[in-house]
Amino acid sequence: MDNLDEYLDELGTNPCISIVGDPRLSSYGGKGFERRLRRRVRKRVAHLIKLVKPGKVYVVPNKGVNSLSLRLLSTMGVPTTVVNPYSGYCDNMGILDKLNLSKISKKCNIITLARETPDDLVSELGLIRKTMRFIAERSQLVIYVHGEEKSPEIKESLDALMSVGGGIVICVNYDS
Repeated sequence: MDNLDEYLDELGTNPCISIVGDPRLSSYGGKGFERRLRRRVRKRVAHLIKLVKPGKVYVVPNKGVNSLSLRLLSTMGVPTTVVNPYSGYCDNMGILDKLNLSKISKKCNIITLARETPDDLVSELGLIRKTMRFIAERSQLVIYVHGEEKSPEIKESLDALMSVGGGIVICVNYDS
């Protein structure tokens, strides 16, 4: 398939989608370039949401693109499910991201995949991979929003999403 219209036709009406993105994008603050960059990301994601018209969106509550997407989806009134890899996953989020998530959580469903906090980094990464598979298996479309430079964890999450198969992955580079 060569164009977006063909993908949209294949998705049908009210598809279930996921939005995954770069945690390095500043969620709040900043001046000039950072503010323009967030505005560009918001416009691109909003445009895709309007085109796709999803019936449900899965989002992992990371900082950066995912936090920005949660606010956008809430504003647009799109049914959203927040997927936490484990209990306590959001404990290390910044205060503004926590406040945002608290406000948005009243309007969406929340799923926590593991009840206990992992004991070490290896276990945590395993739960995060499991979460990526969980959302990819349930989504007809994954919108993956990233910058020009991809960190190893971003490449790994994209590989995990691509390995599930079955759905469509659209990569949106916010730097271009």
